[in-house]
Amino acid sequence: MRIICGLILASAVAATASAATTLYEATPEELSAPARSEAVVTNFPTTWPQKPDRLWVELWCADSGEDPVKIIVRGKGRNGKKGGKGRNGKKDGAFSRLVDLPEKGRCAVSLATRWIKGGVDFNAVTNVTVRTVDGEPRRFGVARLLLLDVGEAPPAFDEAPRPHVRDAAAHHECYLKFRESCRSGGFVVGQATSMENIRPRAAFTWRDAEEVCVRLARGERESVQLLVAPAEHDLKDVRVAVEMDGGFAATNVAACVVGYVETRDPAPYKVRIGSKIVETPRGWWPDPILDFQKSCDIAGEDVQSFWVRVTCPTNQAAGTYVGRLVVSASNAEPVAVRLKVRVNDFSVGNVSPLPLAVSCIYPKANVNSMGGDSALAKWLNTNPDSYLKAWKTREEKYCDFLADYYLTPDSPYVNPTHEPRWDMLVRLKKQGRLGLFNLCYWWYMGLGEKGEAFWRKRDLPVLRERYEKAKALGIEKHAYLYGCDEQRPNVFTNMAVTIAALRREFPDVPLLTTANDVHLGTGSSPLKDVNHCPLTCWMGRPVRKAQAEGRQVWWYICCDPPAPEVNAMMEGPPVELRLLMGAMTQRVKPDGFLYWETMAWNSKNPITKGPFTDWNPNSFGNFRGDGQWICCGGPDLLPLATLRLENFRDGLEDLWYCRILEEKIREVQSSELRVGEKKTGGTGLADSERRRSWLDRALKALAVPKEVVKSPRSFSTKPDVIYRWRDGIAELIEEICHE
Repeated sequence: MRIICGLILASAVAATASAATTLYEATPEELSAPARSEAVVTNFPTTWPQKPDRLWVELWCADSGEDPVKIIVRGKGRNGKKGGKGRNGKKDGAFSRLVDLPEKGRCAVSLATRWIKGGVDFNAVTNVTVRTVDGEPRRFGVARLLLLDVGEAPPAFDEAPRPHVRDAAAHHECYLKFRESCRSGGFVVGQATSMENIRPRAAFTWRDAEEVCVRLARGERESVQLLVAPAEHDLKDVRVAVEMDGGFAATNVAACVVGYVETRDPAPYKVRIGSKIVETPRGWWPDPILDFQKSCDIAGEDVQSFWVRVTCPTNQAAGTYVGRLVVSASNAEPVAVRLKVRVNDFSVGNVSPLPLAVSCIYPKANVNSMGGDSALAKWLNTNPDSYLKAWKTREEKYCDFLADYYLTPDSPYVNPTHEPRWDMLVRLKKQGRLGLFNLCYWWYMGLGEKGEAFWRKRDLPVLRERYEKAKALGIEKHAYLYGCDEQRPNVFTNMAVTIAALRREFPDVPLLTTANDVHLGTGSSPLKDVNHCPLTCWMGRPVRKAQAEGRQVWWYICCDPPAPEVNAMMEGPPVELRLLMGAMTQRVKPDGFLYWETMAWNSKNPITKGPFTDWNPNSFGNFRGDGQWICCGGPDLLPLATLRLENFRDGLEDLWYCRILEEKIREVQSSELRVGEKKTGGTGLADSERRRSWLDRALKALAVPKEVVKSPRSFSTKPDVIYRWRDGIAELIEEICHE
């Protein structure tokens, strides 16, 4: 209640702010303009308000469809003067943003002035242009341009509906086929793997649900999606219950509602859908898994996914267990689907098999991702009643949630004002689930005695204090130091001096950087005594040389690299993250993985109900998914996994399979068994020919077939291909264990 009241209060304060400054308002003649490919607004006031917060651009359209346009704000370059140069040495500057035209009505977008000012002198704007992306004429134009101050509420207007018409026809065709092949009484029931996006109102794929099969190891989690749609009439209070015949507790299987978020504007990136790289479709997308919601209504031709997550206890006996997934509704007879769970005869570890430096603490709203509303962003970031601050009173639950996904409460960007979460790190150490954590972000010093003296006075005491605290807590072996994020070669000399000083002060603490060193410390590069972390698309020839010289080479993704490279965009296939952390890591062999953020929360409110939510999926500008693998919601404001976070963990579990097989290979290769003999306590292989055959097949599986992964830009997204490789490794492990 406190959070809801706080948001109401913030809205009330905004509503009492001063009236907006009108820059332009269309005349009736302009609102009936003929089709055109470009609309331009000029003749702005000479003097603008000094500190406007947002530029409100309201568009009208008399046509149907979801056609993207680009809004361009042009003017003199930042700090540009007549005869002089602005930002980047240009006299003219521009800022642009992609949006969709409305469906026979109006829509609006807020542009944060702080971002416009990055390239344009805001008191010297010459025009605002709206242009169709495809160059085709439309009946559209600018209805209003307003400047909003900090805390000022946007104007009320009737926004055009968002029918996502391009999805409707494709979805209807898929639904008819789905109903024909998978109808059972009042339900239509199918299944999909955990690696797929099943959109509720767009084209989708499915498999029949005569039998749902899950295979996993002890200590592992594996999931499947059960797809439910109405066969005749709307369904009320639909839920999935679990029954097991014995040997495997039904409480180890949980079924909950998959939530959907709506994307409204074009994204500045393309995604992989099937075998094609396409412009990112808008509409409803599956993302948050609503653990707090077990049932929902399903109307019309909507296809609702239920996330069925199987958790295998560490003491579970190997074997095959049978049960049922029972789909029920208050207005339809229940339908049972056979469930088969196969438990492998080995266990995965409870910590990541790959070193990780993943940011998953201190969630913070980004103004540009919230339509430029700096007042709301400030309230969310600072007010203790904000859902962004819920973790402060729920630290243990947040900590345990993260550890369930192989994550440690950490951030590469922990700085002198944000200490590591010492209590939570100690908690995970006691549980045996502690990964790596950053002591403090480091920055390069100035050159010369004065530069080093300043660094030793300002930065070094913080680093020493944190290192000593880590030692006192017995967790110093889990510490690392990250810094100089994506810096360019012009500061490499400064970095090299700082790295040498850090090595002298903290010889046992790994140093990590994403500085843009294409040589990765090899050859003439001065950055030789640091572990490099390039983008996945940089993993070329210098990697092996750098590793041979004793440096680790990690890798990372962010808003780059774009498709067809692997990434974690929400609209891309979730399997990309599973491949990145599993098969792709096994093939390319980076020494670790870094990621900048998993809790970029820019929604006005947490998720309180579903399946269709009002959660804002924008993580950075119009990027969606990059930086947001976790959502927040439910009555207790706890973290909620997304499909991508589930695939992140599944990929690391796939990597555990590889690590276990590697250990078995070492055991076989080091054994001294002879043909016809068995060695007590050894592998148990008696026949050298059989042993060589097993080794050949095991080494081939660990090399990762090219049909699974060829490179970070060439890989299969077909679940069957990935399962076949993963299950083949499981068979090899069990074969050697049972000999």
